[in-house]
Amino acid sequence: DCQARIEGMLCDEVGLDLPKQDEGYLVTLRTSRRLRRASEEEYDGSINFDIWRCLHSAACPSGEIGTCADNRDPAEVACGKCLENFHFDSESKCIECSSAQATLILFAVVVLACLVLVALAFLANRKLATQTKAMRLFTICLGMAVAAFQIMSIFVNLSVTWKNPLKFCLEALSFMSLDLSKFNTDCLIGSNVPMMYGSRQVSPVVAAFLLAIILVCKRKWYDPELRFVEEFTNTVGAVTQMLFIAILISVTVPFICYNHPNGKSSMVSYPEILCFEDSGHYVMVGISITALCTVVATFVGLVCYGVFRFPAAKRSSSSMMVHLRMFKFLFLQYEPHAYYFGTIALLRGLLVCLVPVAIRDKGAAQVLAIASIMLGFQICVRCVQPWASAFANALDGALTALLILMLLCVQLTDSNVDSDELVSAVGLMCFIFALACIIGALGLNAQWFLRPSPFWTYFICHHKADAAGQARYLQLSFVQMTGKSCFIDSDHLANLDTLF
Repeated sequence: DCQARIEGMLCDEVGLDLPKQDEGYLVTLRTSRRLRRASEEEYDGSINFDIWRCLHSAACPSGEIGTCADNRDPAEVACGKCLENFHFDSESKCIECSSAQATLILFAVVVLACLVLVALAFLANRKLATQTKAMRLFTICLGMAVAAFQIMSIFVNLSVTWKNPLKFCLEALSFMSLDLSKFNTDCLIGSNVPMMYGSRQVSPVVAAFLLAIILVCKRKWYDPELRFVEEFTNTVGAVTQMLFIAILISVTVPFICYNHPNGKSSMVSYPEILCFEDSGHYVMVGISITALCTVVATFVGLVCYGVFRFPAAKRSSSSMMVHLRMFKFLFLQYEPHAYYFGTIALLRGLLVCLVPVAIRDKGAAQVLAIASIMLGFQICVRCVQPWASAFANALDGALTALLILMLLCVQLTDSNVDSDELVSAVGLMCFIFALACIIGALGLNAQWFLRPSPFWTYFICHHKADAAGQARYLQLSFVQMTGKSCFIDSDHLANLDTLF
């Protein structure tokens, strides 16, 4: 009789000869030894099984061994791949490919990326004298929003169970980790995983090449005095800094694995590939190490060099201006006393991305590790107050608190079934509040930019030794007679940021 005592096996009927597979598992035959005789309908215990744990329980329904959900390939490990001419939708279901739709979506993504690069090539290199406080604060808030979304995309790789609709929201952010599989790329370039992964790693290099072309065109037709090396370094640095966590997530993909009951392990992003067994995985590990030693190491070295040279550059006005133009992406968003804080922000992103790699299949430990890292970073923010605005410091604290609450909610959901729905609702509310904080902050900064404050109707410039009294009398007269604001060039000069 069927006596399944192994994880993934199911004996829920009387008289079963062969065990069935439980929901969330794929059971396959390991050897060619089947039954004692082909005519006998009995199990002699000599069959060896391989049991694969499916990341999505719906992908492997309970029933006869070797059963996968509709349109999933049962020949692949953990039903981790769709059949030919099918692709995954937003709910991880396999639906039929539409080449025309996939081509249109990919074309739109490429065009949008090119437009963003063109905009950054101009906005990131605006002269310091024309950078208003509102514009700088908007840039800081936008960077925080992108970083928060990228951190949320890491949550999907944790060994915890996310409930819908929060699960749908987090999986929708997968593009923040440079994963274009949600845009039906499988229908265009096939399901060659190493090739798709290689294209993800090449994308930062392609972006840098496109930025070089854009800056060359800008110098030829728009700004003949453009300093190419300075603007190229600043623009590439700004793009890489904004997408640093996404690049790290993409680089660490081959090392994020989960265990099966049979002792083997699969990649979380591509369950059909066995870690350190399949040849495709070794190819991806090689690509990952190459990207780590080129893109990531180069950027980290550039940031460390910029921070290390900053104190020496301050001693010379000419060197200081060159250094600021080249590393404006690194220093402009922080207060002068916290010029080094960019390295701390990079360290936070690095540590958070390494958690799923270092801690496998232990959801509680992963949640605790990420929460500790983010809490430690927030303690540094509270002590140093690094951002160039008190508003930005407050927004950073609010987003960090909401992200930690999301992690705690999903962990409580896994451990307490009784309050499952309530805790899931709280987690969803944290996500909504975080999204509201981001949208509200960006909208408020846009309003400050379009309607700058303070606004001066009159401006008086004077010779301080000979006309101070007359200028002050003129100012008071203007204010009294017109009711409009009037500024003298020697007023409120303690903090020039308050003037723009």
